[in-house]
Order: sequence, then C-alpha cells, then structure tokens
Amino acid sequence: MNPQGVAIWVLSASTLVLLIVVLIQHRRARSGRTREGVRDLIRQMERLAQDVDRRMGGALADMQAAIADADERIQALRELSDQPADEADDADDEPPPEAPRPVNRPPEPNSAPATVHVPGEGSTHEDVLGLSRDGLDPAEIAERLHRPIGEVDLILRLHAPAR
Repeated sequence: MNPQGVAIWVLSASTLVLLIVVLIQHRRARSGRTREGVRDLIRQMERLAQDVDRRMGGALADMQAAIADADERIQALRELSDQPADEADDADDEPPPEAPRPVNRPPEPNSAPATVHVPGEGSTHEDVLGLSRDGLDPAEIAERLHRPIGEVDLILRLHAPAR
C-alpha cells in the first residue's frame, strides 16, 4: 500500500471511531444527558480530528520528500548504468600507474654486499628469492612481481633453511 493510501485509511478509521463515539454520546444524551455534554464531546472530536489531520499531513509530507529523494537516486543510478563501460573507465582521465622500480638498499653491517636482483631475468622462484635477499618482505615482493602473496610466501618457505 502506498503512503497516501495509508494516510487515507488511517484518516477514515479515525473518522469512523469518532462517528461511533458521537452516536453513543448522542444516544446517552437522549436518555437524560444534557445537550452541553454533547457539545463538549463535539468540541473534543473536532480537536482530535485537527490533531490527526496535522499529524497525518506532517507524515505525508515526510513520505513525499523521501519518495522524491529516492526517485532522484534511482534516476542517478539509471544514468550511471546507461553509461558505456569505456566512458566509465575514461571518466578518471588518470594514466595507468607505472610499474615499481627495484629499490637499492644499503648493505647491512657485517654482511657481504648484496647484488640487486632485477625481476624478470629468471623464473618466479629466482625472482622471489632474489628480492628476498635484497631485503624486501613477502608483501613487497608480491606487489613488485604482481603475484599472490600466498605464492610468494610458499616459495620463501620452500627455500628457507631447515631449522
């Protein structure tokens, strides 16, 4: 049920309840109650109807605003989904990132000078081991070689000295 239907249903139900109360009071008024009691009841019903109308109007306005916002978002999503994939990729206008260059690190004290390993000159195993000897950690090696970190980790474990 849409928001306007709910608002109409609630307003109709509250009007029916008010009518029943008025009829009951009117019947009691005929059986000895004063007309002033009926007038008082009618004033109470009018105030209640105004209160219900005010609350329903506010709720209806909130629902209409939410619907308008949702419609705007739906339209924006439709526009994005209608955009071809090539245009979506070109929207950034950023050049692709350059491949990282090997890092030369100074040799650690009391160690033999390390040769800098250049990836791509041998197998993946040799590349991983060479970069590890150059002091890179598994995450850096995986990023540099564009390999999964699990693969790099496995190669390093396979070639690690036995403990």
